[in-house]
Amino acid sequence: MESYQFYKSIYDRELSRRKDLDADINLPITILSVLFAANSYLIKEGKFDDKYWTAHVEFILLTAVYISITITIVFLIKSYNNFFKGFAYKNMGLMTEVRKYEEQVVEYNLKVVENKISFEDVVINKIVNFTDNHIIFNDVRHRDIYKAKTSLVITMIITAFNFILVTFKYLEL
Repeated sequence: MESYQFYKSIYDRELSRRKDLDADINLPITILSVLFAANSYLIKEGKFDDKYWTAHVEFILLTAVYISITITIVFLIKSYNNFFKGFAYKNMGLMTEVRKYEEQVVEYNLKVVENKISFEDVVINKIVNFTDNHIIFNDVRHRDIYKAKTSLVITMIITAFNFILVTFKYLEL
């Protein structure tokens, strides 16, 4: 049953990866909240007077920030819950049903001489099927988190530029 242990370890790794992906969303949400607050402050306290050439640039940067924040939110939601669809992770089912099937296989194998069913092979095939399903979902979730983090970094850079512009404007440099 060495092959069973191999496939089971990969299955367990994907379950662990699923939990890690759930936890990976926390930091981007925290950073997103800080960036949203900082940019809201810029809007509230900002002076978009036409006498400053930076007013138009600030407005463009703030628009870019909120577009980037929206993109980040979309990818975080998609990664966390696939919007409202959720992720259809497959699992083995109730263990009582699995045990009942195992007993049926034993009974079947006692009755036939050829074409016996290997319960271990059936379990391995199920685990492989479930693991493939989990790998597909986890890879999609990982890509979405990556895109959200990339958008978050862009938001941070634009926000920094905007704060620099506001600082120059207030210092009248």
